[in-house]
Amino acid sequence: MTKKTALIVGASGLVGTYLARQLASEGGWEVYGVSRGKPKLEAGYRHVAFDLLDRDACRNALKEIPGVTHVFTAARVKNARYDEHESKNAQMFDNLLDGLDDYAPNLQHIHMVHGTKWYGSHLHPTYMPIREDDPREMPPNPYYVQQDIVSERQRGKRWTWSSTRPGVIMGYALGYPHNIVALVAAYVAISRELGVPLRFPGSYLCYGLVQSAIDVRILCKAASWVSQHPDGANQPFNVSNGDVFSWANLWPRIADFYGMKCGHVQPLEPFSEFMRDKDPIWDRVVRKHGLRPLSRQDVVAWEYGDYHFYKKRSDIVSTIKLLKTGFHDFIDTESLFIELLQRYRDEKIFP
Repeated sequence: MTKKTALIVGASGLVGTYLARQLASEGGWEVYGVSRGKPKLEAGYRHVAFDLLDRDACRNALKEIPGVTHVFTAARVKNARYDEHESKNAQMFDNLLDGLDDYAPNLQHIHMVHGTKWYGSHLHPTYMPIREDDPREMPPNPYYVQQDIVSERQRGKRWTWSSTRPGVIMGYALGYPHNIVALVAAYVAISRELGVPLRFPGSYLCYGLVQSAIDVRILCKAASWVSQHPDGANQPFNVSNGDVFSWANLWPRIADFYGMKCGHVQPLEPFSEFMRDKDPIWDRVVRKHGLRPLSRQDVVAWEYGDYHFYKKRSDIVSTIKLLKTGFHDFIDTESLFIELLQRYRDEKIFP
């Protein structure tokens, strides 16, 4: 079997970490991971640190990584204004492709992990289910820029591309604060410490919305699958757990898991502002329960709740296209969420 060499861009994030594990479990891969910071979870890849916005650093690093055949990119520019996201993500991607053109002559495939914001899930309601050929929304949208760049740069080349478009991504991660399960677990811990019922802190609309979600392990398996499947060439794919969830159904199960009374919906908007002064309470929770000595910023970003607790539309995706390729993995979303809460408890991250 010919050895394949994967380059995972954004390797220290939730998706990047599990992508490395997925490829390692398949065998036949040599894996390199690119990120600016050192990964906090052992992922079994060779780490290369550089900033994708630095063209020279990108080229120098790729020059030292031999024989790249597959690229998986889940990197996003951080701490940029909304109007800068397109240009900075374009710059990152151009720098990456420039280096690959010169130093990866055996390149076979580039896979991009996008999301349902491709369909305007952050903007307004739309018709369901969402399909891959739905028309684009009004820009700016960094996913569109990345897609257009890779399509243009592929002309006349032997390599192909694919992309996955997941909904809410669920998984266990350490040092990655943009995580819906960690967000809920941290909010629960502070609510319990304050002795208040577990109230949903978002809007009434969001509480009842039906949403698609994806286990990060299934997402990464799907990314690997379409990157190597003939029907995956130059195609986008929606991916989900195979079911849907709503906070209205899940929230009482979360309260029951923690032995708390499930309260009513209590919109805290903006959520991040209401939680901004709660760090001393988090520190108290850590000491009281003998948790790992991590700051609140290490485990959760409250700003993540401003989006996820105030969604204005459902994002039910059709996965028929992916199913037709022969990929049939699925999992119960509500049970997965509780499983992950238990994992965080077992790892002494949250009580």
